[in-house]
Amino acid sequence: MDFTKPIFFLAVLGSLTTGNSQTIDELIDNKYDLDAEAQYNLGMLFYDVSLAQETHPKAEVFKAHYKSNYAANPMPLEPLDSLDIQFYKDWLHDNYVDNIKRSAKQGYDNAQLQLGRYFEGLDEHGSKMRAYKWYANSAANNNPEAIYWINEKNQTRYLKQYLKPEDYKNIDFFVEVLNLSRKLCYYVNKGSYNKTLDKDIETELLTFLNTTKEDLDYKTKLVDFWNNYNHFFICTDKDDEILEHILKRSLNKLFYKDNDMLFNWLFELDKTKKIDFNQVIYFDGYPETILDFLNTILQNSYEYQQFDSIAITELRLKLIEDYNAKTASQLKN
Repeated sequence: MDFTKPIFFLAVLGSLTTGNSQTIDELIDNKYDLDAEAQYNLGMLFYDVSLAQETHPKAEVFKAHYKSNYAANPMPLEPLDSLDIQFYKDWLHDNYVDNIKRSAKQGYDNAQLQLGRYFEGLDEHGSKMRAYKWYANSAANNNPEAIYWINEKNQTRYLKQYLKPEDYKNIDFFVEVLNLSRKLCYYVNKGSYNKTLDKDIETELLTFLNTTKEDLDYKTKLVDFWNNYNHFFICTDKDDEILEHILKRSLNKLFYKDNDMLFNWLFELDKTKKIDFNQVIYFDGYPETILDFLNTILQNSYEYQQFDSIAITELRLKLIEDYNAKTASQLKN
């Protein structure tokens, strides 16, 4: 272990009180060389400055660093303009999160606890699972606050909308599935510009499963994984206001003859085992299956003019006849 790193950090922190901007430059430039605890402390320093802004004793030092390295007008005596002020706030926040994440991934329990708090405070898809993961990791490192949080949340079934209680112990795996979902949605969100959507999706899934097409059972493995976990494949927009299952997103993003590309890939996989198209996804409290969405398209053709109604009708019939697709209300009954 390199004991010079925390000593270096403490020395820099102490010298920051003098307002010497050279030291903060050196610290930030060397942040990836810090040990986990020092990196956590640096992250929390960014956090404290972002909260207190002008009243923090080290605010001017951080602002000077930002100004000399990133501001549109780096002149030291000129105030930041309104746009740069927002960029400065974003810079503080991004550095806080980056340093905390790096420290947490190195196994530092306080950073894992703080990262759990960070995700708990986000109002976006999957943030509760990510929060639970980092609280659980911190608790595993005997952090008393994290242990208390985990015990409390387990009693209230904190993740009941995502997982069964017996699955909580595998939270790291399920968060990896969420990360996979982001990659899959990235390809779908490229829309009709992505002519290799099916191949891209397949490659990501094979990589995640650590297998290749040389495996004679690879299609069965892909189908099993899709059936078990595709309810995690939720795509969002930039503001996290629109959430759609990946199949629904593919229909919305791909135009006319291309919008069944993902379905056709699944149909091809299913030569060995049936794909389950009856996943019920809840948005705004209302249950929906892919068949519900296809029905909505056909019933509101004026609103959904981007779709080829004949192709949608054919897809709907195929799902019903070959895959026993049902609406959410049919599944409930």
